Amino acid sequence: MPKGLKIGGEKMGNEIEKHRVIIGIITPYLTEQLSAGTEEYRKQRELYAYDPKNLSGLVGFGIDGKLVELRAPRYYDEGCRENFKPKEPMHLIIAGSTEPGEDEVLSMRGSGLIVARYSIFYGGPSGYSGRYPEQGGYSLDLPKNVRAVLELITDTDFLDAIVEREAEKIRTSIEQVNKRIERPILVTPYLEKSLESKRLLGEHPIILN
Repeated sequence: MPKGLKIGGEKMGNEIEKHRVIIGIITPYLTEQLSAGTEEYRKQRELYAYDPKNLSGLVGFGIDGKLVELRAPRYYDEGCRENFKPKEPMHLIIAGSTEPGEDEVLSMRGSGLIVARYSIFYGGPSGYSGRYPEQGGYSLDLPKNVRAVLELITDTDFLDAIVEREAEKIRTSIEQVNKRIERPILVTPYLEKSLESKRLLGEHPIILN
C-alpha cells in the first residue's frame, strides 16, 4: 500500500496538476470505521463484508510521479451523509449499492463519469432494484474486497487509462490487475457508453447533485 499523504490547500504547480488523478469514494464501507465489539460491527462483518482495514483516513498518495487524491463525504448516524458536491471532475467514482446509492448512480448516467460498483451483489443484479450494474450506470463491478480496490487505484496503467478515457487501455490494465487478486474486477458493457461524453476533459466539470 502506498504511503498516505495529507494533501493541503496550497496551490500545486503545473507539473503536479498534469499528473493528478481524482477519485471519489461514496461508500462508507471504504471510508468509515465502526466500533469493534458492537452488534452493528458484528452484523456488518458477517452479512455485508465490512473490512475495518479499509481506506479510512487516506486522503491521497503519490505513486510513480502521480498524485492520487481521494474525495469522500462525511457520514453521520445511521449511514446518513453530507451532500457530495466535488468542485472538480472525478476520473473515477467508487460507489456502493444501497437503495439510495443506486438511485444516485442512476442519476449520473450520461454524465461521463466512470463509476465502479463496490457491493455484495458483485457479479449479479442488485438485490434491491434487480438491475445489473450496467443497467444502473456502473462501468466496473468490483469484488467487495479492500485489497482489490487498492490494487486497482495504485495500478499506474489503470490510472493513466482513466485519465486518458480510453476503453481498451482501461480493459487491458484491469486484466493485469486481475492477475494479482482473488476475484476479478469486471468491466460492464456500460463502460463505452460512459466514455462517450468528453465533458470531463473540457472546461465544465461534472458536479454531483
